[in-house]
Parts: sequence; C-alpha cells; structure tokens
Amino acid sequence: VKRSWVLPLLREGLQNSSLEFFHRHIIKLAYECYTKWQSLKEKDRKTEAHIYELLCCQLWGLFPGFCRRPKDIENFKLIAKTLGTVLNENPDLRPPVLDGFKELLENLEHDEEKAVFAKYAQNYMTRFFNIYTSKPGTTYENEVRQSAFEVAKLYLKVTPKNVLNSLFESAVEQMKSKAPGTFMYDMLFDIVEALTLFQSSDKIDELFKNYIVSTMVKDKKEEDKTKDQSLRRRLKKAYKLLQDILLSENEGCVEFVEKELDNIEKILTSSTYKVVEGTQVMRLACFNIVMEKKSNVSVTNKIVKISISEVLA
Repeated sequence: VKRSWVLPLLREGLQNSSLEFFHRHIIKLAYECYTKWQSLKEKDRKTEAHIYELLCCQLWGLFPGFCRRPKDIENFKLIAKTLGTVLNENPDLRPPVLDGFKELLENLEHDEEKAVFAKYAQNYMTRFFNIYTSKPGTTYENEVRQSAFEVAKLYLKVTPKNVLNSLFESAVEQMKSKAPGTFMYDMLFDIVEALTLFQSSDKIDELFKNYIVSTMVKDKKEEDKTKDQSLRRRLKKAYKLLQDILLSENEGCVEFVEKELDNIEKILTSSTYKVVEGTQVMRLACFNIVMEKKSNVSVTNKIVKISISEVLA
C-alpha cells in the first residue's frame, strides 16, 4: 500500500514488457486486493474496502502498458481465460482490459501473432458483442460499450472465416426478431454492418436487398413517414452500411460493388426518400463514391443532376 503511488507512473511508462510477468505477478496481486476489497465491503468497513478497491483497479490499470508491444506475445495464452472472466464478471475492470486489447490488436504484424488471437476469436467476440448490446444506464457505461465495439472491429481483422460467418448469421437472425428502431435492433444492425464487410459477395447482395433497398425504396401505396424518427435512424444506418461496402477493399465487398454498381446507382437515384434530415451527408457521400468508381460519368447523367440539386437544396 505504501508504494502504491508508483502504479499510475508505471501505467504510462510501461512498454516492451512481458505478459508472462503480468500473469505471474500482477494478476496475483490484483486478485489478493480484490478478495480483501470484497471481504471488507461485506463487513461494512468502507474506508479500508475503498483502499483495496483502488489498488485492484490500479493494478489492472497496468494492463494496457503490458500490452504495448510485449516481447512475449505468444504468452497471451496464459492470461486469455482470466481476461474473459474479467470482461464477463467485473464491469469496473473492463476499461483497462479493453484498452489493453486495443494496444495488442493495433500492433499485430506477423501471421504468427495474429494466429495467437484467432484462436480465441469466438469467445471474445461474443463477449464484446454482449457488452455492446447491453443497454447503458450511465454515460460511463455507454463509453465502455463503445470501447468494446471498437475492440470488436479490430478483432474482426484476425477472426477466422468460419467464425465470421457464424457470427454474421447469428446476428442477422437475432436482428430479424427485433422491431426496427428499438435499441437492440440498432445495436444488432451495427454488429451486422461490421461483419458484412468480411462476407462473401452473395451474402452482401442478400443483405443489400433485404435491408438497404427495402429501407430506401418503399411501396408507393405506403403512407409518408419521412418525419418518423425510426425511419431516419434506419436510413442513416442503411446509407452508412452502403458507404462502408463501397469503400471496403475486402474481397467480398469489391466483388459485390463491381457486379452491382449500376444497380446501386439506380437505387440511390430512385430512393423514395430524397432529402431526409440527418441523412444528406451520408447519401451524398454514397453518390460521390459511385461517381468515382464509374468511368463514364458526364454532367448529363441522372446521378450528377440529382447530386447537384441535393447539394443546393
């Protein structure tokens, strides 16, 4: 306790350290502090409990530092199970664990390093998505949710193809059972959007028809819903998904765009909802990407005329 002042300094200065050291020493100390914290809390000794709570959090706060280009990344296997348990059972300790994952995943260079994390993709991705789809009660909880989703998107880059496919199919099925515009539907759509970029051209085509086209183009007999907040959110998500697909360099997206570019242009220019508040920027971004990808666009083309009129609207 007397030397605890050094912990915040270590957090900032640590790099090129050892995951094995974190496993052997830091986790052990953190667990001892956690045990004392819980024991003192049960005895209603609040002041002492708070001291050990702070120590536990500070020890776990060292984790991102140990993840800054560790010299023994293969020893991630030693802490993998513990990290999963912390993410599941200790919401207060999620931030440093998520920050540590960011440090690790952003600096993977070799296939051997990526393979270390690919092994645990199924378990971790499920945990990250569970955190993201949990409705927050505070601003802090929402920030943790967003952090978990950012880590998940980084992890997707090293996730095996079969796991990506399984996660995608599961997320789509869950989304089908939720009402559009609800919190859970919106969060699942975000997950589907992230996973879509790693799917085959056929799966992207199916999602394009079922969610993008169906949102942008409505039956003429349907009543006008342009003031419906739910519709605005769905349109924003549809344009964002289309924009990500158009910009992605992943194989499935590139193949889909090459095959369907004319159809994408047709959907954009014939959309039932032209200028709906909050969607204009993403809609025009999609127009711009399509025009950049087409080699024979002139000022007389419909897409150019509509783009100019909407910019001036």
